[in-house]
Amino acid sequence: MSTKNIKEKQAKKEAERALEDVKLYRLMIEFGLAIVLIFLMIAGENNGLALMPKAMGALVIVSGVLFAASALFYTFNKKKSEDESLKVITKAGIFGNAAVLFFAAVHFYLFWDAQMLTVAVIAALVLYLVHNIYGGSYFAYSLTAGAGFAALQTAEKSGHTITTLSTLVVNLAIAAAFIIPAAAIVIALVKIAGKKVSAKILVGVIPTAAIILAGAVLAIVNPAAVVYAIFALIAFYLVSTVAYTVKMM
Repeated sequence: MSTKNIKEKQAKKEAERALEDVKLYRLMIEFGLAIVLIFLMIAGENNGLALMPKAMGALVIVSGVLFAASALFYTFNKKKSEDESLKVITKAGIFGNAAVLFFAAVHFYLFWDAQMLTVAVIAALVLYLVHNIYGGSYFAYSLTAGAGFAALQTAEKSGHTITTLSTLVVNLAIAAAFIIPAAAIVIALVKIAGKKVSAKILVGVIPTAAIILAGAVLAIVNPAAVVYAIFALIAFYLVSTVAYTVKMM
């Protein structure tokens, strides 16, 4: 083997090692931010900050401005095609975290449920892990499961809302719980027809869609029973993840 080939292999290994280090640092940051956000929500709920709607309203506005600014910054700079693969702090990362902060603030302001939102933040963290570990079609499937989970979790609040806005959000969540499974199946069939993914993906998509759809129906008929659909969705996703992981080995 020539010296040139040896140096190329060493350079490739060093690049791969550097990329893995960057991914690890990103994961550490996301874990840290998730812990801080969960702590603030629980502390806020336990200390009766519900008596300070103006403070929560201000948080929603500030986080909304940050979200909008990060979205514009990410969109306008995306066209430059700058390689950020070895950067710990990226435009996409800033945008993603701003989005989570904004939607968490809105959700907390409307429903004041730290436990519910803690689970949602953990779900968002799981999606980030899946994106880094698996990517591709399995991440797309995970997004479907995650979106369905978020819709059902919010739809479960049906009948317990106290404001017009929160009622509207719940109704939108119920509608989303009907739309998400239908869209997931249609998209999967289109990709299968275009030979972009294997038909085996339906093994996961169809049961997931059925569970989300069942939860949507329960949200209308018996909101208290939606929790069973949520548990079923989580259980099936965990089984799917284990099966996918074993298959990759």
